[in-house]
Amino acid sequence: MAEWAIMAVFAQLQTTIPVWQQALFDSLLAAAVTTMAWQTVVVGNRQDDTAERPVIDTVGWMIIGAATTSFEFSIHRYVTGAPSAFPTQAAMLLDAGMLSVLMLPMGGGLAALRAAEVRAAAVNPPSDRHLGRIVLISVLTAAGLIALLTLGATAGILRDASVIRTSSRIMNLAGRQRMLSQRIGWMAQRALATNGIPRARAIDALDGDARALRRDAASLDGLVRASTMAWSEARHTASWAMARAEARRSVVLRQAAAAGAAGATIAAQDRALSGLMRSSERFLPAMDQAVAVLQSVTEEELRDLVDYAAAATLLVALSALAYGAGVALPIRNIVRSQQRALLAQTDELHRLTMVARNTKNGVLICDVDRRILWANAAFEAMTGYSLAEVIGKKPGSLLQFDQTDPATVRQLHEALASGQGAHVQILNRSRHGRTYWLDLDIQPVHDENDRHVGFIGVETDVTERVLAHRRLESVLDGTGAGTWEYDVPSATTVVDRRWLRICGDTPTTTAPVRIGSLEYRAHEDDLARYAAQFRDHLDGTTDSFDCELRVRHRDGRWIWVHDRGRIASRKRDGTPLRVLGIRIDVTGRKEIELAALAAANADSVTGLASRSLFVHRLGAAIDRTCRHRVAGFCVLLLDLDRFKVVNDTLGHPAGDAVLRTIAGRLQAVLWEVAAASGANESFLAARFGGDEFAVLLEGVPDTGEAVRIAQRILASINEPYTIERQEIRMAASIGVVGSEHCDEGADAVLRDVDTAMYNAKRAGRGRVAAFDPGMRRKVAREFQIEAELRKAIGTPQLSLVYQPIVSLDTEAMQSVEALVRWNHPELGGIAPAEFIPIAEESGLIVSLDEWVQRQACRQWRKWQTEHPQRAPRGVSVNISRIQMGFPNALVRHVDQLLTENAMPTGALQLEVTERDVMRDPDAVLVLMQRLRDMGVRLAMDDFGTGTSSLACLRQYPFDCVKIDRSFIADLAIAPDMRALTRASVMLIESLGKHSVAEGVEDPLQVEILRSIGCRSAQGYLFGVPLPPDRILAWPDPADRLTPPHGKEGAGTPDHAVDAAAKP
Repeated sequence: MAEWAIMAVFAQLQTTIPVWQQALFDSLLAAAVTTMAWQTVVVGNRQDDTAERPVIDTVGWMIIGAATTSFEFSIHRYVTGAPSAFPTQAAMLLDAGMLSVLMLPMGGGLAALRAAEVRAAAVNPPSDRHLGRIVLISVLTAAGLIALLTLGATAGILRDASVIRTSSRIMNLAGRQRMLSQRIGWMAQRALATNGIPRARAIDALDGDARALRRDAASLDGLVRASTMAWSEARHTASWAMARAEARRSVVLRQAAAAGAAGATIAAQDRALSGLMRSSERFLPAMDQAVAVLQSVTEEELRDLVDYAAAATLLVALSALAYGAGVALPIRNIVRSQQRALLAQTDELHRLTMVARNTKNGVLICDVDRRILWANAAFEAMTGYSLAEVIGKKPGSLLQFDQTDPATVRQLHEALASGQGAHVQILNRSRHGRTYWLDLDIQPVHDENDRHVGFIGVETDVTERVLAHRRLESVLDGTGAGTWEYDVPSATTVVDRRWLRICGDTPTTTAPVRIGSLEYRAHEDDLARYAAQFRDHLDGTTDSFDCELRVRHRDGRWIWVHDRGRIASRKRDGTPLRVLGIRIDVTGRKEIELAALAAANADSVTGLASRSLFVHRLGAAIDRTCRHRVAGFCVLLLDLDRFKVVNDTLGHPAGDAVLRTIAGRLQAVLWEVAAASGANESFLAARFGGDEFAVLLEGVPDTGEAVRIAQRILASINEPYTIERQEIRMAASIGVVGSEHCDEGADAVLRDVDTAMYNAKRAGRGRVAAFDPGMRRKVAREFQIEAELRKAIGTPQLSLVYQPIVSLDTEAMQSVEALVRWNHPELGGIAPAEFIPIAEESGLIVSLDEWVQRQACRQWRKWQTEHPQRAPRGVSVNISRIQMGFPNALVRHVDQLLTENAMPTGALQLEVTERDVMRDPDAVLVLMQRLRDMGVRLAMDDFGTGTSSLACLRQYPFDCVKIDRSFIADLAIAPDMRALTRASVMLIESLGKHSVAEGVEDPLQVEILRSIGCRSAQGYLFGVPLPPDRILAWPDPADRLTPPHGKEGAGTPDHAVDAAAKP
């Protein structure tokens, strides 16, 4: 409707403007109409265009409109000829009709092309078949319209050229008629001027020219009638001029006919010739006017032809541009979109092909009848069938066998028959007979029209996983462990049948069962602990969840279960999603543990508390005392003296009976004390093991009171025992510590009370010793001494000194006794009285003895080599009771010393104390006989301090008996000591043994010893212990000790040193 209105405005203008301007007007008109229609119908509904597309569409449609209008105008011009001959309304209707008819296929084709372009750029482009059809129709439509446009323009140009050619012929004929008319007038004039034959010839020539004029006039009239001169004003004028010329030409032709008529008289000829001359003269101006008009019309036609040709060329060029904008660009975009889509599809296909060929999973493609179309190499390797062997066959017919689960096969067939996918685990058998489990995932395949065209299947060999799962199931079945899976977001738990059986439930299916929570039937006392530990694992505090709790069995009893689990999956932010775990029934183990705990809290022999219970109670007492500042406590540690003798002589059952009796007496004392103090529940007696007992006295902060209680316990223990009709007596050493020393905990308290107990033993056994910090320092010192001594043995820190043993008759040196000294680089000189007992307790005494014995024998050999006359005849070394406890090793060691140093019989003397002999008399006797047989002299050291009997002196093969210094010290001032010494010497000598007095430091002591018959002596009076290089220089007055005047028998502090130097 818009075109109709606009064309009505320009209707009159079209009749007054040139042709090419009419074409431009029509082009603009059509462009405006088509642009508005395109923007309304197509562009307005497009959502996914680019920013430049509206501009391109507008320009393209303007050009297409112009081209279409040009084609319409060409047809209009070709058909009608002259616009002025038609009414304005008819021309408008013709323009609108032809424009609409031509725009319909053009607009439809380009709209379809644009829609295809938009769809080609979309995520899901149209199929190649539809897209190709749209592109082909659009291209053919655009090409056809451009061809029609070019044909119409060419037809218009050819018609205008034909008109120009006709006008040119008319002008040529008109000019010839003027020439003929002028020649006819000239020949008429010549005929008038002559007579006779010349005249006749002139009339004949005139007659020929008239015929030519008539013939040309007929051609000219035909051309004029056939021309389009009537369609313009200029051509109308030309037609009028031709009509005048034609009228006058008719006169000329009539007069020429009269002049050439046969039989005409001369007068008639003259009149005709005169009239012919006048007519010819009048015909020439009219013909000149007609020729001039025709020439003007021809020039106008030529200009119109040039303008039309230029307009047609422009419109053809614009049409080609419109083809590029409206057709070629969309096609280019479609092709590019398709190219990108094809490249993406090619890449995706390549990747999928790479995956399908290189994956370890089997991949096969089947048609809708489930027959194999293609399979990858992994499928071939898995099944043993080649691709050529399986194409066209159903996988089930090749791989399934009698052990394949029928239910799984049925489920698979039903799913595929309905065109759905399926995911199952199935047991197959390969071509070579290998059975294997597959995780089979089959999914339907559809084409672009959503038609079901087949299936694609992915097969994963899960044989190991299935077998491992079955093994796990077997293990879980064997252990009775149930599995559970906790879903954190929903706070629900899925459990298996074994889990349910643990709780006494009967599962109705093998599939997992969903329950409310993990605390299913849990004991209320365990809920808080269980929830806290589970929450700690979810929060990341613990690596795993591990908790034991009680749950109620279906039969009503409580059972113990052990739950263990760990987070199995998380969200991307780390939030837990699933927790997997197991549950084990540990009721039997818990019962054993509880029974063991009860047994652990009580001693099986005495019924007293165990060490673990005692330590626990002690820790609680320390906590109450040190932290809460309540009444203090004391701890007693009791160790029986010589309890080993009871076990060794009467046997362990008798020893256990003694322990039970002591436990009863111990509790009786505590009950008496508790009854008196009202704290009967605060006293605890325990057996620590062996012959050690401990007592916790809560509410007794006073150490003095604890010592009095300990003394009452000692008194009770000292009472005689009747075991297996034998009466025995026991003694004990007790250490006491108070709560004032509890700052470091239970272990420190037990350490301190143990220190006090050992101090009681060292003080003489059967005693009570209260702990003081000095004991701790002493223990630390002893620990340090032990550690340093362990490093010092065999190093220059240790050295030997030698004290001479002289004959009382001649005061000549007979032999020497080797004594050990220790000079520590940091601690300085350490007395033997300090480190020898530590060596004995720690077991280092054996290494120390061997080192001393080896060094002494080597030094003896060195003296013999350097100065045999002045060298001592023998050397004495001590052996300890611990060394005697390994008789074979001792014998081998002594034999080695004798051999290495070539020592003769009697050169080496071994000294053993009286106390050590009596510890194991029989074993010592055998050892002494073996040593005596090797040529070693034996000496009893410290005689008179032990419990030896006369039978001992007689039975043991001692060569020498050394009387202890305790007898010699008071020899000059105590008559009783002189009597004891005289008796001892007489006994020794009467048994044929050599007597030696130790610790002689006074000449008066020497005189007395000589008078009572003692043969040898050693002491500071004869020489202090000397280093090896001064022994050969003895006697030297500087090496003797002179007692102070007025203090007879005085000694030196080195007495204790030398006494302790003999282990």
